[in-house]
Amino acid sequence: MIASLESLDSIGVFSEKGTSTEELVQKGKCSIINMRGVPPDIQDVVVARLTEELFKDRKIGKIPPFLFVVEEAHNYCPEHGIGHAVSSSMLRTVASEGRKFGMGLCVVSQRPAKIDKNIISQCNTNIILKVTNPNDLKAIIQSVEGLTSQTYDEIQRLPIGVALISGASIQIPILVEIRTRETDHGGKSVTVFKDIDPSEYKVKMPKMPPPPSRQATNTSQNQGNIQNNVTEKAIQVNRVAKRLGWVTTDDPDETIKFLSVEAEEMKENVYKYLESLAQLGGNFCHKENPSCLQCPMSQGCQYHMSRNKKSHIQQQRHGLGLFNRDKSKVV
Repeated sequence: MIASLESLDSIGVFSEKGTSTEELVQKGKCSIINMRGVPPDIQDVVVARLTEELFKDRKIGKIPPFLFVVEEAHNYCPEHGIGHAVSSSMLRTVASEGRKFGMGLCVVSQRPAKIDKNIISQCNTNIILKVTNPNDLKAIIQSVEGLTSQTYDEIQRLPIGVALISGASIQIPILVEIRTRETDHGGKSVTVFKDIDPSEYKVKMPKMPPPPSRQATNTSQNQGNIQNNVTEKAIQVNRVAKRLGWVTTDDPDETIKFLSVEAEEMKENVYKYLESLAQLGGNFCHKENPSCLQCPMSQGCQYHMSRNKKSHIQQQRHGLGLFNRDKSKVV
């Protein structure tokens, strides 16, 4: 017992003057309990004790209503047979009773199959991002009402930033696109390069190519600058769009700008739209010796039809294959 107490004391979780629940829960304040470096068994005890104290003080009105978010929830309320945690019982109580006392519960996990089914069943709203593990998919379908076998396939194909939301106030599950964060990303991976301080590493958000310069310059000099200032993907997008007959310009910047506006008008994801064109350029529409016969867009490609005389009798239709594009204007 003495050895156990000394081990606990060395961690630093005990204090002569602990943090009160009134300090943690205040209107307009977000409190984060960072347990990085704390042993898993101690984390379990801390979550159990903290949940109990917050729930007790909320029931007597000592603290205002609040939302209790549990990250990596499968560690603190595991499914029966998968694991055991001291905090499971208290979290189940909050999941079933906390709502009426003004203590909301949000559980977050990448492994929903490992979370206690009693807790998941009490969740009114489910925000589901891409999941591919069969066990996790099965657990989601069984626990969330309104999801069908068709939804099972959709969840596996969700792109990054798109979520499926299901809840009591929503008649049918809906797809939403989460906007890009406006704050620094706190979950970035630690850099593995030498002589770089991870704390100084800033995640650079991808940006669209800068708009073309409006200063009058020599045409040949301008085209040389274009190839030096843009990315390879932008060049590929320009090459594909020009050969398809969507644009006539040689400036990748103008092409990116034009296609971005078009994608928004057609309610397409701009990033996915441009990325698909870049993949066509990298896989089929090479600068030299393009693989037109294997390209899924060859039937609507003016470049391919100009090379193949037999294709001239076909009606020139833009957007066949991968893209649902019926636009006739070009830039």
